[in-house]
Amino acid sequence: QQLESRMETMKLEVVQERVKKESESTKVQAENNARLKQEYENEMKRHMKKMELRLKSEEMRQKDREKELREQMAQQSKKLNTEMDRLRKEKVEAESRLKDAANVSDLEKIQNEQKIAE
Repeated sequence: QQLESRMETMKLEVVQERVKKESESTKVQAENNARLKQEYENEMKRHMKKMELRLKSEEMRQKDREKELREQMAQQSKKLNTEMDRLRKEKVEAESRLKDAANVSDLEKIQNEQKIAE
């Protein structure tokens, strides 16, 4: 009976030792999992910051490009307006010369008619 009791005690001690080891193993595993989770979260934060910086950089480049294009359009518009003004002036001058020429022609016709009449 003592032997049986001793055997039962030893079995209990073995079971307790196994439970203790498993508990420690589970604790270590939980710590590892927590560490891995933290590393993953940190890596995700770094990645997100990097992506945000890229996005901001791309937005800045886009804004710079839009500004550059607006400036080019303004310059082209200014050149076009200047050219249109020049062409309008030329047209007015040409019409004036044409009118003057028509008046001279009319005057010559009148003079010729007077000569013929004389």
